[in-house]
Amino acid sequence: MDNKRKSPHVRADIHPFVGLTVVGLTIWLVLWAWIGFSAKGYTDFTLAVVAFFFLVAIAIPGILLQVWRHNRPAREAPHRHSFAAWLLSDFQTWTGQVGGAQAAMEILLPIAAVAFGMSGFAAILYLTVHGIV
Repeated sequence: MDNKRKSPHVRADIHPFVGLTVVGLTIWLVLWAWIGFSAKGYTDFTLAVVAFFFLVAIAIPGILLQVWRHNRPAREAPHRHSFAAWLLSDFQTWTGQVGGAQAAMEILLPIAAVAFGMSGFAAILYLTVHGIV
């Protein structure tokens, strides 16, 4: 039995809201790393290097997207769809189609887990070091 999804609305592009959420969660991660682990000396330098790596990790795909948008063929005009419509459509992956909501969760879950986990670690460390807890 073939369990591949068949839908007339198949998307191969990630909705801009999902991309912006990834960027926001990355900024959240770096911010909480600074809040929780910032200290005098080499620690600040190390955090600056890590923040730079995250900046590059965000900037390179953003620049590539802008170059692609500027140089795409005229027949590939952008289709603006609502986020709700994107979630209800299917998303084409290398291994087949999945629902848009499932694709969004699979894209956002790893960075969200790391960002919120860092928030927890940093908050506990900050409160412990400053004698609040």
